[in-house]
Formats: sequence, structure tokens, C-alpha cells
Amino acid sequence: MRPLVVVCLLAGIAPAAPVPKAVKKRDDKSLLLGTWKTTSEQGKTGAAIWTHTYLFEDTGHLQQWFGPKESSNWEWAIDPEQTPKKMTWVNKRDGKNAYDCTYELDGDTLRLNYVGAGQPLPKGVGPKAGGYAVEMTRDTSK
Repeated sequence: MRPLVVVCLLAGIAPAAPVPKAVKKRDDKSLLLGTWKTTSEQGKTGAAIWTHTYLFEDTGHLQQWFGPKESSNWEWAIDPEQTPKKMTWVNKRDGKNAYDCTYELDGDTLRLNYVGAGQPLPKGVGPKAGGYAVEMTRDTSK
């Protein structure tokens, strides 16, 4: 027997097994899927913000609701390899209304800063990073 195995067995511990190839870290796209609600805009919360609901779909479709009946349709895409990570939204209605965002995922919290397409991206994420800062939380009630 190898000395390390013998020491591990005598110490009552087992060497770590390799991680199976089938176990894969979830990527940002799959983590973004689902419904999100605005909780903060430019660092403000509560009655000081517009409450929006967003549904990120696997097809690249993004539905945004401003209230019970008002909505808009977007296409979304991400570049998680860029630093900071980048997201793009393009309005499906006219294809002209578009935003570039920097984003950060932290569990069930999504933070993003957006600017008009073609403008310099914010240097990071948060109310002081540039652009318009929005924070959302995953809506787990649905």
C-alpha cells in the first residue's frame, strides 16, 4: 500500500475521491433564468423605486412588467468571461432601444448597471460604478 493511503486509513480519514465529470458548475445563463423583482435603484429602496418584474427565459427572451398590465419584450445575452461581466438587452419591438449592462450574481441577488448601447460600460457594479444601478432578487413565490 502507498504510505499516504496507510496514514489516511490509520487516521480514520479517506483520501478525497475525484469529482465525477457529470457534476458541473451551473453557468450564469442557467442561474439567471426565472423571475426577478427590483429591490433597489441607484441605492434607493421602498417607495422611492419603480417596482419591475423580469422573467429571463432560456430562449434569450426577457419579459419586463411595470405593473399588472404594462410590459415590454426584450432579447438578452451575456458575456460572463468579460470583466466585469456583460449583459445586453435589445428591445424586440423596434430593435433600436438597447442597453449594455455590467452584472454580478450573488445567490438570489442580481446587481446590474446599464447604459445605452454603444456607451462606455460602467467599471463595475453598484450605485457608484457608473450607469444606472439596479438590484433585483429572485422571486421564489412562483
